[in-house]
Amino acid sequence: MIKLFSDDSLVVNLEEFQSIEDNRNNQNPLVEPKQADVSVNISKVGTFGEAFINGTYNEENYTRAFGVYAVGSYVYVASENAGLVIIDISNLSNLVKVGQSNESNTSFRGVYVLDSYAYMANGWSGGMTIIDISNKTNPVKVGQFDEGGYTENVFVLGSYAYISSGWSLKIIDISNKSNPIKIGSYNKTGSSISDFFISGSYAYLTYNAGDTRSFEIIRISNPSNPIKVGDYLYPSYAYSVQVSGSYAYVAYSEKLFTFDISNPSDPYRVCEIDSRGISDIFISGSYAYVIGSGLRFNDISNPYNTNTIICFNGIGGPQQEIHVSGSYAYIACYDDGLDILHIEIEEIQSEPPIDEGDGEDEENEGDTSNTIASYDLILLLNTTSIVSIKLMYKIRKNNKNARFV
Repeated sequence: MIKLFSDDSLVVNLEEFQSIEDNRNNQNPLVEPKQADVSVNISKVGTFGEAFINGTYNEENYTRAFGVYAVGSYVYVASENAGLVIIDISNLSNLVKVGQSNESNTSFRGVYVLDSYAYMANGWSGGMTIIDISNKTNPVKVGQFDEGGYTENVFVLGSYAYISSGWSLKIIDISNKSNPIKIGSYNKTGSSISDFFISGSYAYLTYNAGDTRSFEIIRISNPSNPIKVGDYLYPSYAYSVQVSGSYAYVAYSEKLFTFDISNPSDPYRVCEIDSRGISDIFISGSYAYVIGSGLRFNDISNPYNTNTIICFNGIGGPQQEIHVSGSYAYIACYDDGLDILHIEIEEIQSEPPIDEGDGEDEENEGDTSNTIASYDLILLLNTTSIVSIKLMYKIRKNNKNARFV
């Protein structure tokens, strides 16, 4: 849509003409509605006595940090040795541990926080623990789901918790926190589920089995009978998956793939970038945060043309999990504890140059009251038809606001 305004400024809105093509034909979008220069600055923040250096919380009893989740003024860390650790981050220059729940016979690997509860993946102990965190200084276990198998990941949506246990994705009814009950499961016998993500009526999971590595989409609209509807095979270890809108981002051992999942039964790859040593990814807005060998900050605003903007290597390790909240990234770094990074993003919109004219407008020669400017616009109508439009308009000499958005 082209919009003309009475103040003689012109705005050409290309948003409606952006097209996402099927990358099976190795084609990229011909129209990008927005070009931006992005300035990113990443730094460690915070200090806590001699045991805390540049944002790394590393008390003696706070080792083997596997999972992390940030909400409001608190960070919740799943530690193999220290259980659930709650840290007050309201003052980054003075981080304070305010609460801890170290349950016996558990080795927490993952944490998901929703409302007043923390849901813990129990690691080698198997199952899931539910902890009431309404009183941050005194977290209390209120329920537990016991079932064998190494449990690494946990995700909560509505009245259900989802945990990965070996080759099984288990769906647990948590409407009664004191008595969580398994109501369904999806099994990949002989495989190992490395990660999963829940969005809407689907579970997106990565698994590895011998020479077979896969990204799978499972329909969970009927929790008692989850069914696989689509998959994508690739001969490389799959570590992590995140979903944003109609796209899934899957971290393999040497690549970060973007999949179009608008048709769950037929996911297809639309982009890939080199990203070796990945252990986890997190999507926030138009950016993907990738850890494993430092932090890689990726622009995913155009899913067909993702790119790495900056790498930051000053992080402890080995890096296990990342959670982003606002302008801060929280990273569980095993024996190095918790790293907190401040990420400053500044987008600078590029203004198209204005052609001051080539003398073709003889009628206005010598007349500086008006300037002729022209632009060629390429509008994508479908995957095969392109229309080129020559747009010419007059701009008053004292009006410098003509722009594209």
